[in-house]
Amino acid sequence: MLANALALAALCAAVAHAGADTITRPDSILYLSTDFLSFLHNAEFHNEFREGETILGSIVNGRVAVKATPRMSFSLGLHLRKQYGDERFLSDIRPLFQACYRQQAFSLILGEVLFTPTRHGLPDGLLREEFTYDPGVEEGVQVLYLGTTVSQDLWLTFSALNTEDHREHLSGGNCTRIRLGPVCLSAMAYIDHYGGEAFAPAGDPVRENAAGAGGVTFTHAIERVVEELGAEQFVLGSYTARDRSHDDPYESGWGSLSRGWVKVLGFLCRFSYFQGHDYVAWNGNALYQSNEPYYSLHVSKRMAFPGKVFLEFGGRLEFVGIGPAEYGSRGEHVIWLQMGMDFRRLLIPGSLAEF
Repeated sequence: MLANALALAALCAAVAHAGADTITRPDSILYLSTDFLSFLHNAEFHNEFREGETILGSIVNGRVAVKATPRMSFSLGLHLRKQYGDERFLSDIRPLFQACYRQQAFSLILGEVLFTPTRHGLPDGLLREEFTYDPGVEEGVQVLYLGTTVSQDLWLTFSALNTEDHREHLSGGNCTRIRLGPVCLSAMAYIDHYGGEAFAPAGDPVRENAAGAGGVTFTHAIERVVEELGAEQFVLGSYTARDRSHDDPYESGWGSLSRGWVKVLGFLCRFSYFQGHDYVAWNGNALYQSNEPYYSLHVSKRMAFPGKVFLEFGGRLEFVGIGPAEYGSRGEHVIWLQMGMDFRRLLIPGSLAEF
């Protein structure tokens, strides 16, 4: 019994020493991180590709994070999403976990993927804008490099595991940008895969869709009433297998997306034109599946306030296979409003200057 008591005392001393070392290390910081987003997204469509939908709700992500070393951080939190009108108390609730290794511009992330309102910088032809609200969070693995000339975002997310009821659902993407003065070259891709070997549920075939884009963007900043001029050109391609068990399951398509914009007094005014040829992106804006000309007029404004608070609003007139003269009878549109903030508070004295 004396030996057991001595062993227990030694173990307690070791744990206390380890805990004291963890708490008193000058490079360890414990902090609370919260981001909040309230949104309204109203889409009015009456075509074969999309139906009208109104999304109104809020998202809160709260995390307790520890910066254990100058390069390693870990966080545990909770994701809450409420879509107003949903009879459930919460539309979605899930835990958030993240382990992150960071060295200067490079980051390696496991768990909660850094999912921004711009959806990794992909255009809506690859990943539709509603993904900002639903699911509003992604989980998987991510490799980030945010340099001044080159930026790289590569990620793989897990949405569902392979079970007796459904296939596993994996999604991945890439966004590479090279900035050369006012010119930016980009290469992007998004892959959606339903598969799995453990179970093969009836009526749920192995299927996948890959969509990619290569493009060039030109921007010119002006310190006047007209703040910025810009234009970009993308070539998009897709490769789709709706059932991989077929003899020749893959279908290909492509399209051309052109955009031009001017920023005046904080308002972004943009014209977009897309011409597709059997282009398909399962998680993109479905209007890009049209083989008829698709173009839109976009006006939005984003206002930033102290404390990482923002307000954004905008609207877009959509023309799918119609001319301006027909808009009165067949026109469609999207309007949106977002308000949000990011909040961080130290739980142990230190500095958040590095975050």
